[in-house]
Amino acid sequence: MFSVLGLRLRAKVTRVVTRIRTAICEATRPCQLAAGALKDLTRSRSELIAENALLRQQLIVASRKVKRPEFKPHERGLLVLLARCVRGWRDALLLVKPDTILRRECLDHVIILGEQHL
Repeated sequence: MFSVLGLRLRAKVTRVVTRIRTAICEATRPCQLAAGALKDLTRSRSELIAENALLRQQLIVASRKVKRPEFKPHERGLLVLLARCVRGWRDALLLVKPDTILRRECLDHVIILGEQHL
């Protein structure tokens, strides 16, 4: 009997702790926004423009009227080029996985340099 009560009490405490954690995360969300804005103040104008272009390119693809929009080869190349200009490019990717960009960049090196392995 005591073990059943103990399990129920433990489950309730776990739910309360989870709710408190969620409330704290929600309450501190504006702090993350302010921290991001402060981080942007230290970045160069060209880097901010490149990140903006990276985000815009993803919006262009996402706005296509198909169920699952795909990036065309020239758009993938543009993402690789812009990712090289942005320090925190992984944070700016919304539709593409970072591995996809890295794989594409590796393929570009093979095409440019021939069959040499990097």
